[in-house]
Amino acid sequence: MVRRILLSLGAMWLICEPIGLSPPAMAAIQKDLQDCNQKVDPDRQIAGCTRAIASPPARNIRGFLLYNRGIAWISKGEFDRAIADFDEAIRLDPKKAFLHEGRGNAWASKGEFDRAVADFDEAIRLDPKNSGPYNDRGLAWKQKREFDRAIADFNDAIRLTPKWALPYVNRGEAWRLKGDLDQALTDLNQAVTLDPKGTLVYAFRGDTLRYKGEFARAIADYESALQNMASHDYIPALTGLGLTYEKMGDLAKAHTNFEKARDSQSNARFTEPSSTSLETARAQLAALDSGVAPPTIPLS
Repeated sequence: MVRRILLSLGAMWLICEPIGLSPPAMAAIQKDLQDCNQKVDPDRQIAGCTRAIASPPARNIRGFLLYNRGIAWISKGEFDRAIADFDEAIRLDPKKAFLHEGRGNAWASKGEFDRAVADFDEAIRLDPKNSGPYNDRGLAWKQKREFDRAIADFNDAIRLTPKWALPYVNRGEAWRLKGDLDQALTDLNQAVTLDPKGTLVYAFRGDTLRYKGEFARAIADYESALQNMASHDYIPALTGLGLTYEKMGDLAKAHTNFEKARDSQSNARFTEPSSTSLETARAQLAALDSGVAPPTIPLS
């Protein structure tokens, strides 16, 4: 899970050293910090962070600026550039746990899960009461198909932050991948209670309901995930709809939703679970277009 750590503009400005700057120069650095600190537009974030990193007044927060730029690189699928920024940030301040967590997410996004686990281990060592790295390490274990270790890490994340929905979502998905659909639903239902406006939770619950053969409920959950995202183009939900309609024999609707998933310009398309869902949509779409029976999507 890619976490964005945002400081208030005022807090960043206080940490900077704007002594002797002219009013136009002060306004320029404030704008750069503002651009670097927003999370809506990764290109704007990268440009703002790059300008701020080069600005002498911002040298005291260079590690934070590198972190933010690294997160933006991840969202653009530029994982090596993200890792380079995290490497430099860690060199500047090796005791900041969130920097190791950020690099771990870049390694995980690149598919190098052992290196990701090593960074999450270090983040946990530096800040053992922070639930984020436990959740992230659990995701890496899940990708390595070590589901029991993943569940153990999600348990720790929940223990540390019991009102945080995401570890319930991820633990539910781990249970589904283990084949325990009822336990998966228990966790996903709890996640919906904690975060009724979420997106991932409805997509994953939709997947579980689809595997249980409850297609109408699965469709309702996928639609909820799409409604909860402003752009209405959440790739896991669109792919899930396509798979559900395909299972129901409605190939026209399946094709439409796979196309929407394929054509999505969501900033999340380079990271999990959207990247895998995108690959699935492309494969199913190609099979439908070729007239060949689509590949079977296994339970795990």
